[in-house]
Amino acid sequence: MRERVTRDDLQPLEDSELAWRWGSGSHVILPPDVREQISALRPVVAQALRAKAHDLCCDEAGKMQIIAADRDAFVVSRELAQLGINPSEEVIIHWGASVAVLTHWDIVRTWWSEFCYPRRTM
Repeated sequence: MRERVTRDDLQPLEDSELAWRWGSGSHVILPPDVREQISALRPVVAQALRAKAHDLCCDEAGKMQIIAADRDAFVVSRELAQLGINPSEEVIIHWGASVAVLTHWDIVRTWWSEFCYPRRTM
């Protein structure tokens, strides 16, 4: 099952709740050519897709593959590369119910640590 996102479903990253994420000094500042390839989903669209996430992301057996990001960066990068997703494939990354972006798999695979901040125990 593949969900279609149209350009009307998107908003500029700068107009979203994520405007701070890759452009402020508190986090890694992504290069402009990378930021240009990341679009925020309008909150109502993000919510609708979040409700369908399980069906959209599970394999035929109903299992969702999870890659834990709180491990060695090399291991995580290798596992992401082994998923076999086409680098130009558009993917949606969610944070919470109504915050999500659309970008290409190559961007996520290359910059995964900037999309997923691993939990660290103190």
